[in-house]
Amino acid sequence: MYRLFIKKEFSVKSIIALIALIYIVGVIKSYIIIVLAIGLAVFVFYKFVTPFKNVVIRGFIILIFLTVIITVAFVTNFGEQLQELADESKVQVDAYQRNYDAVQNEDERSRGSLKSGEIDASITGLILHSPIAIFTCLFRPFIWESRKIFILFSSFESLLLLLCTVYVIIKLRFLGFFREVFNNPFILTSFFIAVLFALIIGFTTYNFGTMARYKIVLLPFYFFTLVYLYTIYSEKPKNPV
Repeated sequence: MYRLFIKKEFSVKSIIALIALIYIVGVIKSYIIIVLAIGLAVFVFYKFVTPFKNVVIRGFIILIFLTVIITVAFVTNFGEQLQELADESKVQVDAYQRNYDAVQNEDERSRGSLKSGEIDASITGLILHSPIAIFTCLFRPFIWESRKIFILFSSFESLLLLLCTVYVIIKLRFLGFFREVFNNPFILTSFFIAVLFALIIGFTTYNFGTMARYKIVLLPFYFFTLVYLYTIYSEKPKNPV
């Protein structure tokens, strides 16, 4: 994708490789392709809007884009389809949780799950629960939640990720953190992909060991975002004493 769309080095070899890799990843984990496609759409939209330096023109383009999305959603009855998808996902998640609970009840040593309250399957309920799901995926398990040595090491990793995130936010200030994220299309795309992965994994996983494996896919994106933002802070001119 980088060679084809960024460096503009079009070749049959790259196209065949891209199609083959998309097919392989799609067969193994289809949601990864969906998340990457959404991230790519964010990148393309950003690159389309940024050439317009005038804030009014840029805002007008964004308004048109949102209007088109809302219109398409209304015409295609997207709301009911999304609600149906949410209901189906809720059923699957509940089944996963019952399986985890059954295993844990049979063997005390297998306990490594996280407790989650009842989630409203409505779109509003899912949106309200999203911050908890994202935080859980990125920054849990906590050290005191570890019952196995593997989970303990995973909790150290989560703690490190949390400390790095808090450190960068403090250095750049909260608004500055998000301002820098939105100032670079690569960082915005990377951050968006990491958060979207965390959202999906946080909603559908009820076991810390499983979550530690699933979230490997988002860590390169998230750490890349943090390293880039820290580099911006470190390269800023410091005020003399």
